[in-house]
This record gives sequence, C-alpha cells and structure tokens, in this order.
Amino acid sequence: MKTMTKDQYLLSIQEDISKMIHLSLDLLKESEDYFLNFQPECMESILRSDATMNAFELTIEKKGLELLALHAPEADDLRKVIGILRAVNDVERIGDLCCNIVRTTSGIEPHCCDLFGIDTLFQRVKNMLSSAAEAFLQGNMELAYYVLRQDQVVDDLNGRIFRDSVEQITKEPDRASICVHYLLISRYLERIGDHATNISESAIFIHQGTEVKHQNHQ
Repeated sequence: MKTMTKDQYLLSIQEDISKMIHLSLDLLKESEDYFLNFQPECMESILRSDATMNAFELTIEKKGLELLALHAPEADDLRKVIGILRAVNDVERIGDLCCNIVRTTSGIEPHCCDLFGIDTLFQRVKNMLSSAAEAFLQGNMELAYYVLRQDQVVDDLNGRIFRDSVEQITKEPDRASICVHYLLISRYLERIGDHATNISESAIFIHQGTEVKHQNHQ
C-alpha cells in the first residue's frame, strides 16, 4: 500500500478528529434528550455512536504515530500532531461518559423529584464542549480561554448539586436511590467539562504554541 505524504497524513487526521468532535457534540445532546425525556429505545443508537468514537480514536492514533515515524514533522506540524493525539483521548472519554449518563438514567423510572439543576448543568457543559470544538477546529482562541474559565463554574454547579442531593437524602431517605443516580450523572457531566477544558488547552497548544495545562485559569 502506498505511504501517504506528510500533508496527506495531516489532512486525514484533521478530518478524522473533526468528525469525532462533531460526533461527541451529538452524543452529549442525545444523552441530554435521553435524560430529560427517558426514551429507552435511543440507547442502542447512543452506544453505536460510542463504538464509532472508539474506532476513530484507534485510527487517529495509528495515523498520527505513522506520521511521526515516517515523516518526522517539525515546528507547527509537530505541534498539530501532538495536539491532536492529546485531544483524541479526551474526545473518546466524552463518548464513554455520555454512555455512562444513559446507562445511569435507565435506572431512574420515572424522574420523580426535582432535577437539582442537572438540566442547567447540561446546558453549561454543552456550551463548553461546543466552544472547545470551535476553538480546536477553527482556532478561536477567545473561545478557548472562555472554556478554561467556565471549568470552575461547572465545578461549582456540580458541588451545589451534590449538596442539594445529600440534603434531599437526609430529608427523604426513601428517595435516596434516585438522588444517588443524579449525583452520578452530575459527576459525569463535570468530567465532560474537564475534558472540554483539556481540548481547549490542546487548541491553545496547537494554535499559539503555549502550554497552559495545570495553570490557574481564573
């Protein structure tokens, strides 16, 4: 089989990561719809999409490593490859977390108490992920830094949901099971926010050549 040129490899992995990121946006929206409307028939479609995400991850990693080994890219191209290989793991984890949300939701039948702000948390995290996607794919650095600042907002909302859920369990122990399910879903969403933050950090690394991981983004 004919070996691809450096530019062909770069174009191919950029196209693959773009498809993967857009699929992650769809999965998050579908998991929200599943949670809010409880439609068990949608689970199979969501799980299939996650399998596609897993396949993309393996393909991108293979192409990226081949590119590094065969063409030894430098400067901007090297940053681009490293940034994509870093981000692909975060995007794949988002798919896993969306599946965790729908599996956990399947244990709640029906939604019989206050959502504790999880609907708001979905909106916040969807906004973070869509902004991270534009930052990564279009080089919008304003959005990249916006996502970094939003990470603490999502952490705080997750903390509030935790406190409200524990209070509800204390007041009405018979509703403990559903509250625990909500705690898990809130935690999964908070982790998706973390991965969106990581994707934005990779975008900054690619487009600005700046490493901002583990820095205070307030």
